[in-house]
Amino acid sequence: MATLVVEDGTGLATSNAYCTVDEADLYHETRLHNTTWTGASDDNKEIAIMWATRLLDNNITWDGWKYTEDQALDWPRDGVLDRGGYEIDVDEIPQFLKDATAEFAFWLIAADLTADDSSKGYRHIKAGSLELEVNRWDRKGIVPRAVWSIIRFCAVKSAAKSKTTVRV
Repeated sequence: MATLVVEDGTGLATSNAYCTVDEADLYHETRLHNTTWTGASDDNKEIAIMWATRLLDNNITWDGWKYTEDQALDWPRDGVLDRGGYEIDVDEIPQFLKDATAEFAFWLIAADLTADDSSKGYRHIKAGSLELEVNRWDRKGIVPRAVWSIIRFCAVKSAAKSKTTVRV
């Protein structure tokens, strides 16, 4: 099994997580309906945290820029403002990111959010020069709304929220 290596704000080249199991446990102590998390083994919690971290970095375009060229993850970042409009210290992994990772890990233990969801419908279909527009609200996103609500103020966009149009 992979070893959990938590980013400490220095731009580690080997990190694969934004929070520890203890930090995620603390987050879930203040969350209702958390038995999915509390009933999971520490090994599964670690895997979920690593997966949540990877999916956040793969699906979110963050404000600012990476702190170092060699860091493994998208955080730490420079040029990112907090909810109050103050710049986040470049050597910090902010609490909201740890919370978002813990929340995402919870959802990943509960269900495979990355499973193929291609059976959903379309919002617009045009026959001449065939044009199909996927109904993005009819498909589940990879990033849960609960996670998006924690991070949206510092994200440029989410890949899960992008409009998909296919032209043939």
